[in-house]
Amino acid sequence: MDNHQKYGKIYGLFVGSKPVLCMSDPDVIKNILIKDFHCFVDHFDFTSGDPINDRSLFILKGDDWRQMRAIISPTFSSGKMRAMHPLIIDCVNRLETYLDTKLDNSYSSSSSSSSSSSSSSSTGKPVVEVELKKLMSNLTMDVIASCVFSTRIDTYSDQKGNNFMINAEYFFKPSPRFLLSIIINATVPKSIKWIRFSSFSKSVTNFFSDAIQTIISQRNSNKNVKYRDYLQLMIDAKHRPEDTTKSDKVEQNDSIFDTTQSSDPSSHVLSTNKPKMTITDTDIVSTSILFFAAGYETTATILSFLLYLLALNENCQQKLYEEVNGQTVKNETNSYDNLTKLSYLEACIAETLRLYTPVSLLGRTASEDYTIESIGITIPKGMQINLDVVSNHHNPDYYPEPDRWNPERFMPYNRDKLVPYTYMPFGLGPRNCVGMRFALMEMKTAIVYLITKYRFVKTLNTKPLTRDMMKKLSPIVNYGDLYVGIDYLTKNFNYWSSHGVNGPKPVVLFGNIWELFVKRFQLIEEDRTYTGKNPVLNVADPELIKNIMVKDFHIFVNRQDSGSVDEVLDHSLLGVRDDEWKRQRSIVSPSFTTGKLRKMMTLGDHCIESVDRVLYKVATDGNEIELKNLMGNYTMDGIASCAFATKTDTHNDPNNPFVLNANIVVSGSKWRTLLFAIAGPIMRFFNISAINPSVHNFFIDAIKEIIKQRKEDTKSDRKRYDFLQLMIDANKNVDMNDDNSSANDKLMDIDILATSFVFLLAGYETTATLLAHLVYLLAINPEAQRKLVDEIRGHCDANGHIDYETIIRLPYLDACISEALRMYSPAPQTGRVPSQDYKLETANTGITVEKGITIIIPIHALHHCPDYFPEPKQYRPERFLPENRDKIIPYTYLPFGAGPRNCVGMRFALMEAKAIVARVLIKYEFLRTANTKVPLKYVQKSMFAVPSDFTVGVQYRQTVRT
Repeated sequence: MDNHQKYGKIYGLFVGSKPVLCMSDPDVIKNILIKDFHCFVDHFDFTSGDPINDRSLFILKGDDWRQMRAIISPTFSSGKMRAMHPLIIDCVNRLETYLDTKLDNSYSSSSSSSSSSSSSSSTGKPVVEVELKKLMSNLTMDVIASCVFSTRIDTYSDQKGNNFMINAEYFFKPSPRFLLSIIINATVPKSIKWIRFSSFSKSVTNFFSDAIQTIISQRNSNKNVKYRDYLQLMIDAKHRPEDTTKSDKVEQNDSIFDTTQSSDPSSHVLSTNKPKMTITDTDIVSTSILFFAAGYETTATILSFLLYLLALNENCQQKLYEEVNGQTVKNETNSYDNLTKLSYLEACIAETLRLYTPVSLLGRTASEDYTIESIGITIPKGMQINLDVVSNHHNPDYYPEPDRWNPERFMPYNRDKLVPYTYMPFGLGPRNCVGMRFALMEMKTAIVYLITKYRFVKTLNTKPLTRDMMKKLSPIVNYGDLYVGIDYLTKNFNYWSSHGVNGPKPVVLFGNIWELFVKRFQLIEEDRTYTGKNPVLNVADPELIKNIMVKDFHIFVNRQDSGSVDEVLDHSLLGVRDDEWKRQRSIVSPSFTTGKLRKMMTLGDHCIESVDRVLYKVATDGNEIELKNLMGNYTMDGIASCAFATKTDTHNDPNNPFVLNANIVVSGSKWRTLLFAIAGPIMRFFNISAINPSVHNFFIDAIKEIIKQRKEDTKSDRKRYDFLQLMIDANKNVDMNDDNSSANDKLMDIDILATSFVFLLAGYETTATLLAHLVYLLAINPEAQRKLVDEIRGHCDANGHIDYETIIRLPYLDACISEALRMYSPAPQTGRVPSQDYKLETANTGITVEKGITIIIPIHALHHCPDYFPEPKQYRPERFLPENRDKIIPYTYLPFGAGPRNCVGMRFALMEAKAIVARVLIKYEFLRTANTKVPLKYVQKSMFAVPSDFTVGVQYRQTVRT
């Protein structure tokens, strides 16, 4: 029973958590695909961040699709098809040569044998058995290689050594990667683009991309040779852009499918107001790979079904033979045009496409709210629509005896009986399959040449089309196979209950991280016991935390595996483990001594001056300011100066690439966590990094260039005090000062690169967020702001200046920052992994944590526990004044972690924060205004506590103005 019979013509499904409306009503289909096409231009969003994938005609949206379609459609005109037709004939001739050889060998074998059991037909001629799918795949691969890549291959005798066949098989072979892409698209679709994840192996797409690029290069350098393949047509379109200005009217003169629909030809005109597109080599590569992806497997499958059905229906095969034999279609200059005259051949192909359509549904996305008048349902903008092709093709109301192959349905004298918009193997309307005419030409040519020379017959090994055979032949994914994965994904879900530990019930695939879809990370960490399928133990008892982070640190040296699969991140202090972490930490730590920090901070004086200029203008104009942008610019300038001795002015250059790329790093962090929690091993297997590759490459290239310049600049007498130079100097000091030092005491270039990269990533967003929260809290707590200003003024010199040594020792300033870190800790949790089984001795738990199980220490939960911090939602800096610090229970306040593996950059972050606050508050007062959000509203997509708006007022302090 199909979906139409079960649920009716319109029904709802869920893809992951997203509602999808499915329908098979012909009138609604007509409106969506043709009449109201402007509301349903786009397919589902399958963008991946990979330009080869995203520039394909199938993926493009809106005006980009319209323009690309206008460029590509003319390459499938009758004239262009006619020019490519000889290439297809040549491929079919090679198939004939292969079959002739098999038949000749069989004939010779049967003639020399006296056995009466030799295989022969009723005419006495020898019969050889062939596996159709394999045979037709060879043919369509030959066609693709010839018509797209202009490459002549021998798929019949060189299957194992032929790179085209090897990569084609990998391209379509079911794989964990393809399954993973389905899961990600259904659960966290936005992460696909962020991680640039493709459904297909990168090595395979690279093979075809490189092959196409090589051909393009060769043809650009040798323009005297004339080619007739599709690739040349695209190259010509690139060099003759004037051809692309013509409207794309879908030609209807050589296809049966226009006569089965009553569509308005004017609806096929593709118009756009967007500036004319210039086609690029990437576009050519992308469309050529799409040609291969869409035309290889599907065409081979339909040809296999058709020849199989003809073998089972001898009367139909005979009728087709007589039609073909009665027309002059072979070895004629007009053989392509004569193909369109074979009505029974068209009917046989059409009926095969109906019975075994390669595409089970057509997907569209509504670009605006759309009401289906006949049923009163309104489709909201952005909702996905599935048009159920299979249900219509197998609906007995439209096709009596739908499971029977009956070509007569599509003969000219029966076509008026077909219900319009119930038959759509290539889609309908302006976004139908652009390669439809090529596929039909290929199929018709193959059948004509084969059917006039060979007879296809049923043998003892010809099996009925069972479900198992359908799995083998059909290119459509069998979703029932997903059942196998359920046991694996849930096998750990009884782990904590079997150990006597309570926790919320996990969900398949997501464990407990599904809550990230509905809550901020900081608010749910107390309850988390599973990430994906992996058990995680939350520990909030201060005594246990002390043991884990300090007393028994030798067992808990390592953090949980981030799964970055990135060489740079894996060499950083965040990624290294065990002895390698100890080695690097011992080298890096001396860079953060008080003396070196003081020298580093002098490099950042201009950063504070830049903030002052911004605030001066705002205060002068009596305006408000958004703190997150202000402090983000400050910390980016500070890191550029103090880490890399590079001056930036992000306040006056909002499109500064440093800031733009740093913002991308943190914007997709929630999806990164979800993705690696659900499928971490798979992501690592496919070498998918946790950081956007373009962002990663930008920062790595910048750091590499600075390191290179420093090493080459050996003659400079200028002394540098930035963090990067301290790392370089650390290696020199090992060689110069310690006779017992070895290579193990040095940082490799990759270590320096990695540590500098993490310094940038870890120090930018976290410090900016801390400062934004701190100034916001001072603005809505004027009494605390007054006390802090009084403290700062009391330590200024006669000129109103205050030095770094004084700033870092101001107790109320330290208390204000500490309380801001308690309320809005940049790191909501920290994790450790035991290197051996570990029994939780204190708290009388009786629990033994097995080796390798992640222990999470919920920092945010501890900071907001009223048992440790009364009235935790109130901003009370007094908690952290010297006279009150002994009231704080040890190991309940952990903004930078604790123990040997605490944040190595803690002192730099605090110095950076104290410097800007002390110097700014002397001159400016921050105020609550009508636009100041109380309480703050947070960005749901961020892993960090990032509010959507930090707006406060700014004015001069009275004493400054006078």
